[in-house]
Amino acid sequence: MLTPIHRKFKFLLLVFLCAYIFIPNLLVSTSRYKADPDQTECRKTGAQDPSNRIHFPRPTDRNSTIKKIKLTDTGALVDRCDWTDALLELTRVDEPQVVILYIHGWKHNAEEGDTDLENFRSFVSEVASDEERQVVGIYVGWDAATNIGPLENLTFWSTKATADRISQSAIISKLIGAIDNIRDRKGGKRDQVVLIGHSFGARILFSATSQILLHSLQSAYPNVASEERTSSGRRKIVYRELEGPADQIILLNPAFEASIYTALDSVKRVRKERFRRDQQPILVTISTTNDFATKLFFPLGQWVGLLRRPAQLTSIGNFSDYFTHSLTKDESCSKVHEKVDFWADSYCNSKIHLSRTDDEQRNNPFLVVSTNKYVLDGHNGIWNKDFRAWLQNFIQESETNKIN
Repeated sequence: MLTPIHRKFKFLLLVFLCAYIFIPNLLVSTSRYKADPDQTECRKTGAQDPSNRIHFPRPTDRNSTIKKIKLTDTGALVDRCDWTDALLELTRVDEPQVVILYIHGWKHNAEEGDTDLENFRSFVSEVASDEERQVVGIYVGWDAATNIGPLENLTFWSTKATADRISQSAIISKLIGAIDNIRDRKGGKRDQVVLIGHSFGARILFSATSQILLHSLQSAYPNVASEERTSSGRRKIVYRELEGPADQIILLNPAFEASIYTALDSVKRVRKERFRRDQQPILVTISTTNDFATKLFFPLGQWVGLLRRPAQLTSIGNFSDYFTHSLTKDESCSKVHEKVDFWADSYCNSKIHLSRTDDEQRNNPFLVVSTNKYVLDGHNGIWNKDFRAWLQNFIQESETNKIN
């Protein structure tokens, strides 16, 4: 039986733990980024200025540039002119372009000196160095960093809530739609749009694109007229070519629960339907086994949030039921992938090998990839040199296969 002293001790311990967990979240619950009073159009010196005075064109000595768009914790634009500047850059030239949009995650923001911003700049430059097309990087920043030292690890709940508010604002869907509209108006068949999200940034990006993907998926659903026979004589109906809101959507160490991926995973009805042999990968989720932010902090945060089912407690990158591929170091691999129906089922480059691990729909454009510390070391290991080289080549291979 507990004595009054023991009960008091347990009560004080509970109060301490609650304070330890929730005070850091209260300290950062208000974003330092404030909304531009005018969210409808870019104005400088009180006059509408949609072109020259707010547009900072790319330097003439290189074929890449970076544009930043900052968002508040509700998804409002911090500076409406950043939006205009980024979109005007896409209309500035008629030549083919590669557009790479990146949404950062936990413990980062859009301020100069942020390591994610610097690494993204380097990645865009590396892509541009091997591209004849012009490359535009769009860095979407939000206030996911704090200055509270080790206590920042306890800001899970406030950061997740901010990511969800930004998702609910639909600002990212609006931005993706604007980019797509510009590409259509230019008639840019050789333009390529790549969307990348990391951590809670991947959560925002998946929320912005998953419903569009599911709508496109159901619109491309096959009818009986598309029926074909497999080599074993089994009849299958074939999806029409599936196109997403971008050429590739890449989620790196994403911080979202597996349960919200269920609708996409459920299309794997291997005995009934198949995708076209020339279908390109659209959504690629890559997670490492030593990502302790999503492996430990994420389920703890979900559990405290009263979520109990395995698919709710577990992030997509740690939910093996949905895995389709592995990504491993392979010192012997060449730049030529194996001869398979779906090139992404066996693709090797930069001594990193992507290979399918299940035998379900081999042309399915939705890949859930598990890797390890030798490829991605930890939650923020997405910028290591070898993986960046592999990712760059994967993006280029996708475009090559689309053209051919």
